[in-house]
Amino acid sequence: MTDQPPPADTPETAERRREVEYRRALPLVWWATLLAPPAVTAAALAATWLARGWEAAAGIVGLAVSSLFLGKFIILGGSNGSPILLTREGLAAMVVVMDLMTACWFVFHLDVMQRVPVLGPRFTLLVAGGESLLARFPWVRRTAFVGLVAFVMIPFAMTGSVGGAILARLCGVGRGAAFAAIGLGSVLGAGAIYLGGTAITAVLPRDNPAWKIGGGVVLVAVILFLNWRYSRLARTVRVVSPAGD
Repeated sequence: MTDQPPPADTPETAERRREVEYRRALPLVWWATLLAPPAVTAAALAATWLARGWEAAAGIVGLAVSSLFLGKFIILGGSNGSPILLTREGLAAMVVVMDLMTACWFVFHLDVMQRVPVLGPRFTLLVAGGESLLARFPWVRRTAFVGLVAFVMIPFAMTGSVGGAILARLCGVGRGAAFAAIGLGSVLGAGAIYLGGTAITAVLPRDNPAWKIGGGVVLVAVILFLNWRYSRLARTVRVVSPAGD
């Protein structure tokens, strides 16, 4: 009887094997990157609660949830007069911190994120769609670090920290370099939108009706665009379940 070669790893088993090897090699880094996002978030909300009250803390939570749909464009909605809402500078900082916290999980714990109940299948869908994104943006693979920075800067669907982390893994970029690229891209992207909003308000004051109406139209357009992109990805990428359904 001839020896049969071992079966090739599926993307899921290969990712799980890398996760196990990484945890064994660097246990302190593994635990730190896993626990840092909830710890930093809790500390920031607690500090806000103590300094500005529970309404300010609740407002930040609401803004954070909104940024999941609006992305970096939420920076344009900064308030300079409200004691509860964040200024444009505060929103830019919030976006960068959220990108870094997200990068901690998706760069260092992609396998864990794919096994999260309810959300895991959506993350798996994004991983499955990573190759099609690379085919659409081949410059990311060719330019590696610089390409990832530019990709994360772009404020559209699948081009944030989650998409950047997935593309970094598909391109073979190391965890440390991927985290640095996502952080730099987030800072540059948030800074560009902040400066753009500042330039617009220098010409068109915030209390101008055109700014308010135009801002609402932009926000609605962004939401519709993100939903369209996700629906298109869901139709074109077939995710095979472990049971082979």
